[in-house]
Amino acid sequence: MAFIWVYVILEQMDKRKTRIIQTVFIGAVFLVLFLFNLRWDRRFINTIPLVGDEPSYMSIADSLATFKTANLIQEQNTKHFLNFFPSPDFKVHSVDISDTKHFPKHGLGWPIILTPFFFLSNNPRLFLVILQNIIVLTLTANVFLWLREKGYGFYLSLFVPFVMALSLPIAVQTYFLFYEPLAALCVIYALRKWEEPNWLSSLAVAFLPWIHIKYLIFVPLFLYPGIDFSKFRLNKLKDFWNLGVKNKTLVSLFLASILLVIGFNLYAYGSIFSGQEKASSFFSQYEGLIGLLVNLKDGLIASAPIYLAAFLGLGALFVNNRKLFWQVTYLAGFLWFMTGIFSDWSGGQAPTARMIMTILPVLAPALAEVLILPFKWFFRVFFGLLMVPSLMLGLRGKMDPFSVINKHLYDNLNIMKSFFPYDFEKWFPLQHKLGLNLNLLWIVIFVALFVLGFYLAKKQKTLHKIERNLIQS
Repeated sequence: MAFIWVYVILEQMDKRKTRIIQTVFIGAVFLVLFLFNLRWDRRFINTIPLVGDEPSYMSIADSLATFKTANLIQEQNTKHFLNFFPSPDFKVHSVDISDTKHFPKHGLGWPIILTPFFFLSNNPRLFLVILQNIIVLTLTANVFLWLREKGYGFYLSLFVPFVMALSLPIAVQTYFLFYEPLAALCVIYALRKWEEPNWLSSLAVAFLPWIHIKYLIFVPLFLYPGIDFSKFRLNKLKDFWNLGVKNKTLVSLFLASILLVIGFNLYAYGSIFSGQEKASSFFSQYEGLIGLLVNLKDGLIASAPIYLAAFLGLGALFVNNRKLFWQVTYLAGFLWFMTGIFSDWSGGQAPTARMIMTILPVLAPALAEVLILPFKWFFRVFFGLLMVPSLMLGLRGKMDPFSVINKHLYDNLNIMKSFFPYDFEKWFPLQHKLGLNLNLLWIVIFVALFVLGFYLAKKQKTLHKIERNLIQS
């Protein structure tokens, strides 16, 4: 089945023979990735407990399947969750409207996906881990396809998403039951079909607010190609629907989704809002904006240095594909900002950088740009130096889930010291409140990498233009 699916994916290949060879090659690679993940993940199902929000997601799904309701009062009172989470004192994350109304604090989107598996078993964790593996694998495949559709080479398009899939935080998502891989898949597929949305990409966009209300911030980007706002008139909404709405499927599904969200919230919480919006300390903190990237325990670059190269690639992407640059920047920038301004930006008991995992696959074009910059071998070495520790930490996370759950991956910087005798830890402080000087230093590094990428790509583009003019003359 995997080979048939991949064959359909590669239909755009020109030569049939090449398509068949590459299909077999890609099918084998994806199959190896799937079996590799599943091999490790199955070992931990009975040895590590559900962590963070996982038992709440499963409890919501269990309530939908067993009691046919999103009201969690019966799930809590009967302690039905003991079938999969043996902790009698567990309190399901809920908004307690009254003594008889306890509705979920989390979005219903991910639990709805999990619900059918509770008809198969009272504890379907193995089935859910297999499902999560399939989602991560499909996400990786869609990143590959997205890069191919944007004109990147076959092997480059294959290499980048696999490095990302084997690095943190994506590498460990296959044995956790968090919603971010599904949200990332919806985002990447919607990006692939951005210019001509189909019913599936429209459904993906419409489903995002059900996964989490914060993803509403992505919707303007995805609705933009489906609406001609120049024809909007408040007194002529019927004409606007006929003339201004270019993709009625996209807009209809999104409007229906929003109306259903509002309707459910009014029924469950007595308000158009739910418990998801009640996050603590909005704008009261600043350190999350930098901490999301460089904090030793919770920072992305501290656990996956490969993403440092994305700043270099974004500069090149600004030159080579301005529209793609703004798409990437909009999605990555808004989620990073919205997450970083909250006091609980670190995600609590969850894998490092989980809170921004949704937008990491969006950075794939930026990473690809690094490998095609002038002075290729220099930047390939630079990419490799960042990739090696990223893969090492990703593998460590696969082998030892407790290092991810308890965020002790920074201990593994000692592994890198055996290759590079340098104290890396002073660049990634353990405390959340980073010193002003270190903040400024990291900002300078990020800006310098962006400017360097921009300069090199601009110079390369200018040289290519001169060469074309000389050939034509």
